[in-house]
Amino acid sequence: MMEADAYFLPDVPQMLTVLGSNDLNWKHGTVSFDEKGIWLPSPDGWELIPTKAIEIVGRKLPPSFLNKIKATCDAPESIAIDYQKKSFFGSRYITTSLVFAAEEDSITAIRQFFNKEIGFQKDAILQELNSEHLKMLLLLANGINNTKMLATMFDSRELLVKKLLQQLISMDLIDESTNLKLRGKAYINEVFGEYTQTNNGPYFPNSGQEKTGGPDELTEGKVWIEHSRNDSFVSGSVSNSDLFAFIPVEIQSVKMGEMNENIQSLIIYTAMEDKINLHSKDAVFLSAI
Repeated sequence: MMEADAYFLPDVPQMLTVLGSNDLNWKHGTVSFDEKGIWLPSPDGWELIPTKAIEIVGRKLPPSFLNKIKATCDAPESIAIDYQKKSFFGSRYITTSLVFAAEEDSITAIRQFFNKEIGFQKDAILQELNSEHLKMLLLLANGINNTKMLATMFDSRELLVKKLLQQLISMDLIDESTNLKLRGKAYINEVFGEYTQTNNGPYFPNSGQEKTGGPDELTEGKVWIEHSRNDSFVSGSVSNSDLFAFIPVEIQSVKMGEMNENIQSLIIYTAMEDKINLHSKDAVFLSAI
């Protein structure tokens, strides 16, 4: 069970969140969440919104409605949850909304709870994430935030890098300084496990372990990457499971390098004339690439 102190608007007709309303009757209290659903405090005890009735978490609210939330409620963040409710007229069901407003950590906790209970597929914002967004989040989480350096990981497409950063900001996953916000950290932790954000320069993720000094110090399950273009060069280790997030899509050619002291190498050339050397103790893994 999880609890959150929040303002909430229960049973809001979905259309009102689109058209706007001048009458937002906020309630305030401690809301409980468990596997059964959302327990809202009420004068008669508790009102339950079942988990199975929830259709989508975090639907985008129009600016007009968000402005009304800020004007009527002393809380910086908000989230809308759409769910099915039985109509008073007949036996059909209608979609209604529940809106929470609270501090950032409370809203993040609510969203993370439902990601675990009903899955990412019902998170409206996370549905918009693609592989490029995830790749960018991983790079930012590990201190790589220089635009030109990021561009080398996206086939020198600086405009794409800037677009991705703006999109992640609008999704409330990172701030204007490209630091991951609580929501971004929660998403990365859910997908890849715990990590520590760093700002120590151009290193690849290494699951929180101490950075290796080169391919000669590789451990099992790791790949050493050397990425070069013209006079630019970055290198670091990454786990096998994360490798494909750091390989550009537009690959022109691939060839196996020599085996040196039980370390196999693979050389990748991209359409943008990047050269990527991969080193691993697992020759079968590299051959599968």
